[in-house]
Amino acid sequence: MRWSSYGIFWLVIVASLLLPIFSKPLMAKIESGNETILKRLSLTHAAGRMISERPFLGEGAGNFIVELPKKSNYPASAWWLQPVHNIFLLTFSEAGIVGLLIFIFILFSALGKSLNTSINLVFPLLFIVLTGSLDHYWLTLQQNQLMLGLVLGLSFRRVRA
Repeated sequence: MRWSSYGIFWLVIVASLLLPIFSKPLMAKIESGNETILKRLSLTHAAGRMISERPFLGEGAGNFIVELPKKSNYPASAWWLQPVHNIFLLTFSEAGIVGLLIFIFILFSALGKSLNTSINLVFPLLFIVLTGSLDHYWLTLQQNQLMLGLVLGLSFRRVRA
């Protein structure tokens, strides 16, 4: 259980961080009828551009949408502007490598603590990591932020014997 949990955790993070490299070639191969996938890949590519321009401290918290029209071919219309659909890329682009490492450290520590004390929290943590690689709601939607805080708080609580 321990090694498979860590394996899933690191596989998802590495795949997420490599996605901007492969987003442009993938966009060229996908047919124009698949607008949802093309938009997600375009957002991923824009995140990669933001990361490459400001890798250490990022664009600033909450500035992904502000910088999006400058880094992509998205029009500045409100219905086009949205965060990248990946919490790791969103954290990396807004907070840089420093913020990303802190975020990964918190998630990894919570997973390790849960594996040692409360196995029931391993599945919610892996669920957050997996679904976070497909959408941004864990960082941008208030309800999900509260659930993330609850799961992390329960992971780090002291368990009395």
